[in-house]
Parts: sequence; C-alpha cells; structure tokens
Amino acid sequence: MQRRRVAAAATVLAVAVPCLVAMGTSAAAAQGLPTCADLAVDPARGLVGNPAVVSVASSEQETSGMAYCQVDVNWSTPGVSGPAAGYADGESQSITMRFALPARG
Repeated sequence: MQRRRVAAAATVLAVAVPCLVAMGTSAAAAQGLPTCADLAVDPARGLVGNPAVVSVASSEQETSGMAYCQVDVNWSTPGVSGPAAGYADGESQSITMRFALPARG
C-alpha cells in the first residue's frame, strides 16, 4: 500500500511541478501565464478534464499584504479503488492538495 501512495504522489508531482515552475517565472514571462481563475476552468491548463482530477478550485488570496493564487485539487488515480488496490469495498484513492502560487505581477 505504501508503494501505491508513493507512486500516486510521484504522478501528482509529475503534473504539478511543471505548473508550479511555469507560475514562478519572471514578470516578463508572466504575460503568457494563466490567470488564477484559468487554472480551474481552462482544460488547456491540464487540470479540468483530467480523468484523475476529481475537483479543482482556484481563488485569489492575500495574507500579510502578499497576494497569491490558492489552487485546491482533489486527485484520484483512475482504477485505484476497492480491495484489489488495497482499499475497502466502495473506497477509492483520494489525495487532496493545496497549492499557493505567486500572484501574477
């Protein structure tokens, strides 16, 4: 079961890291980056329409004068459910993640 969790986490990182790297680029490159709202509604961004993404939400936030984009993703690898995958009957893998990305400048 631990191997499945590690493999699932690696899959999530393979999707998330390129998004995070793209969001953290320079202000000059920021012109081509998606808005915070785009991340939760635009299929071209890789979250909406992804069969492993159960839900996604994004919102602009501010704390201590710092603006950021909060992205909440619920991930469930298709086919990872039930006793064959190490879960009880009717249970499925569910990984909830929250990302805080720099606001576009």
